[in-house]
Amino acid sequence: TSSFILLMTSSILASLRLNRSALYLLSSGLAVVLPLLLGIYNFEHLSLLVPFVIIIGITAAAKIAANPATE
Repeated sequence: TSSFILLMTSSILASLRLNRSALYLLSSGLAVVLPLLLGIYNFEHLSLLVPFVIIIGITAAAKIAANPATE
């Protein structure tokens, strides 16, 4: 499970570093969808959603804070 978390987190962080919004949405979406699909067969896999929701929330806030405000 830790390797899965590290793999998905690295893809989210890499997409932020490359400044690619489509890649960020894809990697964040997969980080949420894969535990949901695994949770169909084994309920314990749903606990993987907790770290991903935290990671996506932190990176989304960092992405918003990095953009200059337009007025």
